[in-house]
Amino acid sequence: MDIPSLNFTDVIHSTPIDQDALVTAVAAANPHTIVVMENGGAQVLPWLPQVNAVLEAWFPGQRGGQAIANILFGGVNPSGKLPITFPASESDLPHPVIAGTPNASTPFPVNYSEGFLVGYKWYDSKNLTPQFPFGFGLSYTTFAFSNFKVANQDSGFEVTFDLANTGAVAGAEVAQVYLGLPASTGEAPKRLVGWQKVFLQPGARQQVSIAVNANDSSHPLSWWDVSSHSWQTSAGDYAVYAGNSSSPGDLTLAGTYHVGT
Repeated sequence: MDIPSLNFTDVIHSTPIDQDALVTAVAAANPHTIVVMENGGAQVLPWLPQVNAVLEAWFPGQRGGQAIANILFGGVNPSGKLPITFPASESDLPHPVIAGTPNASTPFPVNYSEGFLVGYKWYDSKNLTPQFPFGFGLSYTTFAFSNFKVANQDSGFEVTFDLANTGAVAGAEVAQVYLGLPASTGEAPKRLVGWQKVFLQPGARQQVSIAVNANDSSHPLSWWDVSSHSWQTSAGDYAVYAGNSSSPGDLTLAGTYHVGT
């Protein structure tokens, strides 16, 4: 069954247990509250301004307790990134209303499709600012990107940039490269085409190279032509971005890759 909302409210008890109210009450008593979330998908977080930090643990399994403790007490520097988008509001979802009927036996049609505007592409296309974007994730240190270059290759292009650990502890950053196809293709504003996880000591700097191959099975430079039932690559300028999440504000580096006629 579908969950009734993206709030932390169970679907088992006749009177649902409101865990959002619990977090709000705890945060009111102690402003230093850290929330550890164990969940399987995106959530709305009405209490977010009242808490100090949020740790997304997903469904961590048998050793989850030890893993969470290692992060909370600083034994491990978290470096995970969100594989989905957390909306700011349920009204921002492609399908905010759940289809259904008054009883459990009458069939009804359901359309879950967003077309090709899946995930972060939906929010980009609709100019919606999510609570947490795809690819987002903080750690106990900070990173800086610089010296961005885009170089043509035989079957695509290569992005190079410098990544520096500007904080006080060792950690890892997942550098992400996104590509915007020419407007004539009608595609979403950008798509993820490459990434690399880099571990750095405090103050260290490293040059990162990420190649984007047009012949890759993910068809990073192509769009699907429904008339010919084939992948097509359009001539024109392709916007290339690099940063640490899909949010425009986190894509601090930008360049251009040109495909000729």
